[in-house]
Amino acid sequence: MRMSSVAGIGVAVVVIVAGVSVTGKLWMTAGEMERVLDARKTAAESLATQLAYAAHQQDPFAVARTLQETVKRDPEILSAALRRPDGKLFAVHGDHQRNWSPQSEGFSTPTNLKVPIFDGAVLWGRVEICYTPISPLSVERLPDDQPGDS
Repeated sequence: MRMSSVAGIGVAVVVIVAGVSVTGKLWMTAGEMERVLDARKTAAESLATQLAYAAHQQDPFAVARTLQETVKRDPEILSAALRRPDGKLFAVHGDHQRNWSPQSEGFSTPTNLKVPIFDGAVLWGRVEICYTPISPLSVERLPDDQPGDS
């Protein structure tokens, strides 16, 4: 059975519209990417504050439980750890050895964030969080009341 020219053009238009609709969902604007990165940074800093307090209280159970709950509650977090300055892991949740990529000291990436913890002027350790790569689904999970929404 042969398709008429009009039917062929109609099918082509439907395929093009469907393709644009699907690929449009795969792209993110720079502003959306920045919102995801800001949300990840805020979460990492908040976790570092909680872990610093628990570590200062010398409560390793609270440190381990905080890491566990953080990873469990955020589907974009693959693993999280608290690392001492000598490189040894103080506490870890998830497959951190596999997920963490050693980087230049002091730098984070969109998937590997680290936040230093200081005891006064002395580095006590650092929080490391491994995230999934940023995707449009990352944007959909952000709360609607993020700064910058108008």
